Amino acid sequence: MRFFSLILSVFFLSASFSSAEITAKKRIISLMPSYTEIIYALGAQDQLVGVSNFCNYPKAALEKEKTGDYLRPNFEKIYFLKPDIVFAPQWKNSILLKNLRALNLNVTQFEDESEVEDIFKTIRIIADKTNKKAEGKALINKLKKRLKEISKKTALNKRKTKVYIEVDAKYWTAGDNSFLSDVIEKAGGENIFSNIKRSYFQTSWEVVIERNPDIIISLWGTADDYMQKPLAKKINAVSNSQIISAIDRDKIARPALRVFDIIEELSVKLHEDK
Repeated sequence: MRFFSLILSVFFLSASFSSAEITAKKRIISLMPSYTEIIYALGAQDQLVGVSNFCNYPKAALEKEKTGDYLRPNFEKIYFLKPDIVFAPQWKNSILLKNLRALNLNVTQFEDESEVEDIFKTIRIIADKTNKKAEGKALINKLKKRLKEISKKTALNKRKTKVYIEVDAKYWTAGDNSFLSDVIEKAGGENIFSNIKRSYFQTSWEVVIERNPDIIISLWGTADDYMQKPLAKKINAVSNSQIISAIDRDKIARPALRVFDIIEELSVKLHEDK
């Protein structure tokens, strides 16, 4: 009922937008942390009037108005912030998009990033919408150069390091169609589940033992958690103490600029003994 009342108010308040407001700097709401990080990297943060509850980087983003999260947007808050554009993901739940557009809001949706290079497309779109095209082009060129340098170094290795990345304690991991799998590949590693053409799925400890990774990247646990598992010593990563747990989950999982730092760090870690 409250949402329908909000829709009715659109017809009364929309007339208050003046021509001066139309020509002013855009007012943007970002419903994903990765979009927010890119907006700041482009120097367009003065256009950002609202962010999701999970937008915690850079720290200045914490001071922006909160508008819920991408699965549960606060429609009332979003509407009364009077955004020119709402940056949102490709929701599987189309009702969320319909609700935003029912409020006469301009929504720019971004496709899910399944590869690191997809970040460049996101940067281009945000740079275009924020009138930061030159900054966007320079940023993309800088990031491409970093990837090229990493690729040159990892190409010297004769064998790729086999990597198992674990998202949570219930053995959820990344398949070949996932962003995290591509992060591993860009760092010069080989996802032990690269033959699984899915994004994320649940495996088992027995299968991990069979695939015998050289390195385990854990986004939830510690080295001790793996040492205590049955038959753990049969895995090279465990017997050689190659478990990476002190890794920033936001940095590696968010398709934004900081993931390039992670790729560089992993490229060194994955090949330091080669």
